Amino acid sequence: TFQGKTVLITGAGGGIGRALAKEFALRRANLALHSLPAETGPLREFALELEETYGIRTWIFPIDLLDENGPETLYTEVTTSAGDIYALVNNAGSVVYGRFWEESWESQSDMFRLNLYVPMRLMHLFLPDMIRQGKGAVFNTSSVSALQPTPFQSVYGATKAGLLSLSRGLRAELKKTGVTVCTLNPPYVDTDLLK
Repeated sequence: TFQGKTVLITGAGGGIGRALAKEFALRRANLALHSLPAETGPLREFALELEETYGIRTWIFPIDLLDENGPETLYTEVTTSAGDIYALVNNAGSVVYGRFWEESWESQSDMFRLNLYVPMRLMHLFLPDMIRQGKGAVFNTSSVSALQPTPFQSVYGATKAGLLSLSRGLRAELKKTGVTVCTLNPPYVDTDLLK
């Protein structure tokens, strides 16, 4: 049950993150919602809508996770404002479509960092708190692209395969701690990211 527990969702401003936020709210979880700074207004409106509809508490954290110390800033602000979290939903991500050698290095490097490094860093920050509490869960949004090569999205598929492998390894390491890690592996979803 998630009732009364705090769930942090990255990339909650739209798409899968927004849908997950509604599902956790339906289960009466309190929500720490992250998005890009440019999405602050819509995220605030969404948070208020969830509070009014489901009678839960929400906090918003408009932070660019690709900024230097972005994950650390999110960790500090969440733990200061919302306290310990029960679940971390690593959902923020991006995709670059095209031939690997033709797409800019910067866009592919940013995607690599957001899709793999950021979830890894956030788990490294939040897992000790969960282990100390003896309970918790991490949900990593991976993809069916983790399960086979993805031409024209080759680096995207590699990041998702890396996240899947990391999640499986950590799940084994966390046995008997009361904390678990799992991945969500959706197929293509009609979101702004896909468009």
